[in-house]
Amino acid sequence: MSWLARRGASEIHVTLYSTPRNTGASLPHLSLASNCMKRNAFTLIELLVVIAIIAVLAAIAIPVYGAAMEKARVTQDGSNMRQIGIGIQAYLNDHNDDMFPRSSGTAGSWPEAMHTRYVTDWKAYHSPFDRIPPTRLADVGNSKDAPVSYGINQKLFDVSSSKFSSPSELIMMAPALKSGAVIQFTGMSSTNVEVPVGGNGGTRGGTHQNRSRINALFADAHVANMLYTDFIKTSGDETRRWSPDE
Repeated sequence: MSWLARRGASEIHVTLYSTPRNTGASLPHLSLASNCMKRNAFTLIELLVVIAIIAVLAAIAIPVYGAAMEKARVTQDGSNMRQIGIGIQAYLNDHNDDMFPRSSGTAGSWPEAMHTRYVTDWKAYHSPFDRIPPTRLADVGNSKDAPVSYGINQKLFDVSSSKFSSPSELIMMAPALKSGAVIQFTGMSSTNVEVPVGGNGGTRGGTHQNRSRINALFADAHVANMLYTDFIKTSGDETRRWSPDE
């Protein structure tokens, strides 16, 4: 092979395997990584849009959640009274149809008389609408003087249930609310907790739906979710709602 041929082959070899100098071009994989980092970052506008969407969803969800929770409390409240109502029917069977005496005597108050044999869990006497303050807080499971949220119609003490003229229309029990602008209970198991005829008056004295409705247990042991304006009526056809012999 001639000298010229050997020189050409050497130049071709150097051209193929030598590293370019000062080309100024970036390596392809570095450029790709940089682009990926740029795509993964959120802009301020995108973050604000996400926050706005979360705020809108929260504004929709919170009222729905609140309504669902209130509905659950209404159901539990009615269940408690239905359980007590069944217990009262058993009490009446054992006491010749006589309702609770107003004077506690040796039998104690009506909650104590019921608790000893008929509805033995104090939790059943506690309404979910009753937020027990420290002054009434006790061992709800075993206390001698436990909070009681429900009251007997004050006209039903010392009467015979056999004389109830309209049991399906006669209110036997309801949440024993204290009159006032806020929902408040004061009943304790050591006392004959009662509900005055016509409730506490006013048009907003219920337990739910902005205090426009209230649960009530009737003498035939059914529970109704009533408008408070109907609950408090005491005249006309509604007289029998509170009076056992009407």
